[in-house]
Amino acid sequence: MTFDIVMRTGAYVRWILKGRKTKLQDEIDGHMEPKWGFTYRFENLIIGSIVDAIFLSIIILLLSAGIIQ
Repeated sequence: MTFDIVMRTGAYVRWILKGRKTKLQDEIDGHMEPKWGFTYRFENLIIGSIVDAIFLSIIILLLSAGIIQ
């Protein structure tokens, strides 16, 4: 996965968690003030990485349990 896809995933998750009160394009472009990271795009990268890791872990668990073949 490229960093752009991971950052977009983080921006989308952040937008959903905010209740869609901001513009999605502002979230993706990082036009907001960072809360806990260096830049807003870096925060989106971290959030996207965590979400992608959780998603891949669930897929691996389902494959190993034989639920998905």
